[in-house]
Amino acid sequence: MKSRFKPTLVAFIVLVLLLVYANYYETDEIPEPGMQKPQKLVDIDPDKIETLTWKTGDKETLKLQRENGKFKVVVPGSYDVEKDEVDGIIRHFAELKSEMLVAENASDTAAFGITERSPFVSISGAGKSFDLLLGAKSPVGGSYYVAYKDQAKVFMVPGYIRGDFYKTADNVRNRSAFPEKFGNIKQIKLVANGSELLVQKRDAIEWYIEKPTAISANAEAVVGLIQALQNLRISRFVDETPEN
Repeated sequence: MKSRFKPTLVAFIVLVLLLVYANYYETDEIPEPGMQKPQKLVDIDPDKIETLTWKTGDKETLKLQRENGKFKVVVPGSYDVEKDEVDGIIRHFAELKSEMLVAENASDTAAFGITERSPFVSISGAGKSFDLLLGAKSPVGGSYYVAYKDQAKVFMVPGYIRGDFYKTADNVRNRSAFPEKFGNIKQIKLVANGSELLVQKRDAIEWYIEKPTAISANAEAVVGLIQALQNLRISRFVDETPEN
């Protein structure tokens, strides 16, 4: 009798242990409405992002594309970019997480300021694409509503992302007046009002004025001039193809 009872007891203990394990380790907590865990909205590693496209309606207003490991502006023209600016934009989208799932199945996203005319950004890479629409500011705090295009879910996200939905080519273009690096410069010519100043390097550190007269030059002043030109920055892009 005792030998027959023993397997039954072992089976009962195993059953109890399985029930305890399932109860404590295999049960996900069901969050209350508005208390969902933060969700990453762009599930692509920053270094895997290949394109970012801004649209208003059906018109592309700005497109960044990675070429040979570096991003370039390809719409509305072909321009080099400010690396730090673009890296910041990519980081913002790659790290963007929802603060709250506001609506699981919104019948009308216009109530959240999300329509076909809303600011739109598409991020793609690693075989995935995420199309985000920016909505209105939330009534409380500095958050904004965001939704995926063609989806009924509406999220609330930190307000810092708003500015990234309004980028233009002027925001991301390289602003170095001389993008090329000045290396071993051997001659500088300055022309103003018909007069010419010509400065040349004769050896590693010695500079000489050749015009309008032959005389040694102040090497520190020449190096300062070169650095000033190298660091010259564009404050505003006025006209790409002026007629005059």
